[in-house]
Amino acid sequence: MAHCDTDTSKTLSETAREQVRRTADDAKDTVKRELKSHAEDMRDKAATETQKVANAADAAAQEFDAGTLQAQAASQVADALEQVAAQVRTTDLDRLARTASRFARENPALFVGGAALLGLAATRFLKARAPQAERPVAAAAPAYHDASTWQDDDDPWGAHGSANLTGRGAV
Repeated sequence: MAHCDTDTSKTLSETAREQVRRTADDAKDTVKRELKSHAEDMRDKAATETQKVANAADAAAQEFDAGTLQAQAASQVADALEQVAAQVRTTDLDRLARTASRFARENPALFVGGAALLGLAATRFLKARAPQAERPVAAAAPAYHDASTWQDDDDPWGAHGSANLTGRGAV
């Protein structure tokens, strides 16, 4: 009888492990699909924004006199941005992920440095785009006092670099 109980518990254990593995695989697949969908949305938004900038550059080119250096430069920028928008729109995300992964393995320092720079640039961009109401209010300008009356225990050299030793037992 004990042998039968052992076989039953092994079977139950194996069944439970298999069910946990399937559940984990399903969860992993769901997360992958969601991430891919989100990445595709971001790709489409990036392509749309790039196209808007290209359109603005093209409009700027039209504002200059035809044939001028400024008109040619703005037109070239518009053409280049339109090409970038088209490339972004048609990029295969799986291939892009593999390429980025390979680059990261081959050049870890460049990859980390580039990621840090992108993070800083994104932060600056997002701060610049924050609505005025959400930006912190600047603190009032500090009040400046006459150096003869200014005393601050955190600044032993005083307002003009002379030692402020009163209150410290030296004077």
